[in-house]
Amino acid sequence: MKFKRCHFPVLLLVLLVTFLSCNHSEENAKQKEFQKKSIEQEVFGHKKNIVGLKELLNKFVKNGNLYGQCVLNRELGKIFRNRSDFSQAIEAHHKSLELAYMIQDTIEIVQALNNLGTNFRRVGALDEAIDYHYNALKFAEAFSGIHTSVGTKNKTVALNGLGNISLTLNHLDESMVYFRQALAIENSLNSEIGKAINYANIGALFALKHHYDSAYVYYNHSLQCNERAESDLGISLCYANIGHLYRDQQQYDQALGYYLRAYEIMKNNSDRWHWLDACMSIGHIYTLKNDFDRAQFYLKQGESTAHKIGSREHLEQVNRLLSALHQKQGKYQQALNELLIANDYQDSIRSTEQQQRFMDMRIKYENEKNSRRIQELAHIHQMTVQEKENILVTFFSFTALFIVLIFVLYNNNRLRQKKNRELKRIEEMKSNFFTNITHEFRTPLTVILGMSEHLLREYPSSNPEVPHNLEAIIRQGNQLLHLVNQMLDLARSESGADHPKWHNGDMIAYLHQLTQSYQPYATNKGIEFIFTSSVDHLQMDFVPFYLNKIIRNLLSNAFKHCTTEDRIICQVAANDLKTQCKIEISDTGSGITSEELTHIFELYYTASGNTGTGIGLALTKQLVEKLQGSISVRSTPRQETVFTILIPVSQRVSSHMPITESQEEDISVFLTDSGDSTISNPEIIADKSIFSCQQTLLIVEDNQDVAFYISSVLSFEFRILFAADGNAGLQKAEENMPDLIITDLMMPEKDGFEFCREVRKSIAISHIPIIIVTAKNNMEDRIQGFKCGADAYLIKPFDKEELHARIHQLLESRQQLMKKYCRMILHTEEPEIKDENLKFLQHITDIIYRELKNPEFFPNGLAREVCLSTSQLNRKLNAIAGHNCSSYVMQIRLNKAKKLLCSAHLNISEVAFECGFNDLGYFSRSFKKEFALTPSQYQRMPK
Repeated sequence: MKFKRCHFPVLLLVLLVTFLSCNHSEENAKQKEFQKKSIEQEVFGHKKNIVGLKELLNKFVKNGNLYGQCVLNRELGKIFRNRSDFSQAIEAHHKSLELAYMIQDTIEIVQALNNLGTNFRRVGALDEAIDYHYNALKFAEAFSGIHTSVGTKNKTVALNGLGNISLTLNHLDESMVYFRQALAIENSLNSEIGKAINYANIGALFALKHHYDSAYVYYNHSLQCNERAESDLGISLCYANIGHLYRDQQQYDQALGYYLRAYEIMKNNSDRWHWLDACMSIGHIYTLKNDFDRAQFYLKQGESTAHKIGSREHLEQVNRLLSALHQKQGKYQQALNELLIANDYQDSIRSTEQQQRFMDMRIKYENEKNSRRIQELAHIHQMTVQEKENILVTFFSFTALFIVLIFVLYNNNRLRQKKNRELKRIEEMKSNFFTNITHEFRTPLTVILGMSEHLLREYPSSNPEVPHNLEAIIRQGNQLLHLVNQMLDLARSESGADHPKWHNGDMIAYLHQLTQSYQPYATNKGIEFIFTSSVDHLQMDFVPFYLNKIIRNLLSNAFKHCTTEDRIICQVAANDLKTQCKIEISDTGSGITSEELTHIFELYYTASGNTGTGIGLALTKQLVEKLQGSISVRSTPRQETVFTILIPVSQRVSSHMPITESQEEDISVFLTDSGDSTISNPEIIADKSIFSCQQTLLIVEDNQDVAFYISSVLSFEFRILFAADGNAGLQKAEENMPDLIITDLMMPEKDGFEFCREVRKSIAISHIPIIIVTAKNNMEDRIQGFKCGADAYLIKPFDKEELHARIHQLLESRQQLMKKYCRMILHTEEPEIKDENLKFLQHITDIIYRELKNPEFFPNGLAREVCLSTSQLNRKLNAIAGHNCSSYVMQIRLNKAKKLLCSAHLNISEVAFECGFNDLGYFSRSFKKEFALTPSQYQRMPK
């Protein structure tokens, strides 16, 4: 298939128009459906109020609302039919049918046809009833509305109508087919009323065939559905039908009871057509019981009502019942007259012409149905072929567009990569040049500085100028080395060759530590140097190496332009510290002119009177930008110069930032020995760790700086809890059940030795490993610590790698012990060494075996037995056995079952009961899940 380039815009335009038109048609359909629902709700508000419905009908006629008129005529016809006013009902439903044809609403057409068929069937005009019900069935099956719940319901109404007509004409088998089809649809719709009607119809067929048991079952199903639907009419009909069954079996008293209940329910109902059945049935029963006066009363009442509503079916029945009554009374002439009248009604109903017409209509319906199915299949085939062609055209069109797009993108990407490679090569050349030349500078500088210091130290001269000259050489050499280092840093920063190591820590503590080293220098020069912060702590992400360079460059620059009695202030200002850290370095030195401010951060720019190289501030700006921040400066000469740095608190959202969790080598500098800084709650900082922690550590330490340092070292791997003394630590340990405890020895309230002893005495937490970290390093304290239950003893200052190793080794040992304990207990191996945890587990196991047959005992009873809460028991068992209470009990039950199955004198049911299983199926499933064999399979295995 070939396409010209000019075809693509046309194809895209067609697709766009189709898409827009589909959207527009969908919106119109939704709007129309909304209007229909509004009308239905308005009509429903006046339901059963004939005056209100007529007023609403007049309103719709004035407004020209055809759908509203159609719905109102449909509901008015139903009201007239329930009142047995069939002439007005037929007139209203004819009008509803005309309006439905006008608005081309297939759902309303089918409903109108069914309503007319029901009307004519009730007055005995079976000819017309057959026509309308068959036409309703054809419309229901031919149009898409059948797939809606309303359309499906209309089909069942048509099937029920045809089934009732077949029943009247004594076509019982065909009637059964119709009723069962209708019942299947009602079940799919879950309609209680619909199911009730069809159950009753099928019950009537079984009754006619004298299958009374089946009939009673279906009538009972119908009664239950009607009771759930709260349908008085349906309940009344079910009572009448059950009464018919007892009557046919000559159980007249039972039959009369059901008939009277049906009669009482329908006595005040306007639906006289259904009331007649109960009324005539009571008359018939009284006739059979020779209670002629009562029989005469009910039958005459029925005859009068049948004449009023014009029901030939009921007139035939009531005349036959009157004939039987007169015959029992010995009034044979009257009996004969009534019988002749009944036969006339029967002939009018079951005429030969009607029989033939019914069969003709059925054959015509089947032929039309087959023809329509063939046409539908042909149309579907044609649509499928056309759809496939459209799909192929669309597929090839989009494929071609996709190929062109891929080619363009590939070409652009190739050119961009080529350009990037060239730029990278140039940057590498530039970086290599700076790197090589700076390293070349370092070699002679190292010799110059080394020899100068050697001469100054080893060869003192009598000439006083020599030491001064050597000191000048060393001073200038160091200055040159500093300049070389800055050039190297700048080259690496510009080329992106450096790999920053990000860290999350306390910015305030770090800055305080940095600025402290300048205090002696400021004092010597007579300069007032102040570090201040509006907050005590600020946990944030930063690169210590970068920040060190930035602050030292700015402070060096400030000291260079200040003299005696000047002031330098480094402060962290309050500037929405949840998102940004604002650092200001101000001085009252010589200042910078407004002309120079615009060039201050340019590479190699030097202000007038400045002896600098123009590298330091340019490097500072680059490093600030690498921290995703910004730097600015304002200055009033001889009054104030302020450098302002804004750095984001969190860098985690920046996907292009190379964030790692590797620690800086000197990171402990700002986490320990923090001078006067205090930490109000190290636990808060630890809990803010970005890492998802599986295991919990409790730090019991009264020195908040030390606690903060330990939490900072470990918070990336563990969830950290904090307690300031032994009492608080014991409480937190029992509440949270940590995986490991780190404690100091010297603490208020309760020292570390006592804390360890209390932990080991507690049933709930005795299993938790303890590491003592203390400054007390004599042998007696170490021995005392181990006697009190400590698992490790570290001396301050400790190495963080050693702490990590100790923690992981203890946790790993606990895992190994956990497996060993389970193996010993569950497999009844004799333990080589007994400790408190194993004794506890054995105690728990003994209790479980004792109460194994009592499922209600677990887990609350077991927890009470060992004086723990349920949650504490679960956490304790998890820590020392790797199972919670329920899982551990299940393991013991299944292992005992495994042993019992080996003994030949117990069957599987007895084994299950012995092991506390009340459900044999649950026992088999659990056993197979654990051992991959069913109990019976395991029992048959050779031992």
